[in-house]
Amino acid sequence: MLLSRASADVDADGIVSGEWEASWSLASYDDVQEYFNRRVLKEGQHPTTRLASVMSASRHFDVVSGLPVLRPEDDALIGVITVKDVNTKTGSLVKDIMTSPPIALHVTNKVEHAAATMLKYKIHRIPIVDDSKRVVGMVTRTDLFNALAGRDAQL
Repeated sequence: MLLSRASADVDADGIVSGEWEASWSLASYDDVQEYFNRRVLKEGQHPTTRLASVMSASRHFDVVSGLPVLRPEDDALIGVITVKDVNTKTGSLVKDIMTSPPIALHVTNKVEHAAATMLKYKIHRIPIVDDSKRVVGMVTRTDLFNALAGRDAQL
């Protein structure tokens, strides 16, 4: 291995903190991966787990109140996660707390259909999908209010 140690400290939980030696940038990817596998990962952790299985949602809701969840292989819509899901459901992974199957509408649906769907299911946003079930946009209550009032959705 190119480097024998970093100037970083590993705390009791195995979390690396501090500054890395400048020579880390000279290390190969394999050397860095080997270091983390030996020094950082705890017994039983699986470094090859896909990120889709472990990602969390907590900080994404500073700006928006709901997001579509897509299948990594083909970007097809598989769920929706909202602030309400995060605050009321147990679990820390997106797959544990998302609403699935999602309520979605096709790009050819009309405003009146979206409004009725939102009222019926008491939801605030609807993913809009194409024929391949890929998300091409989101329609919110504000979008509908603007459309129904004859105002442009774009500000």
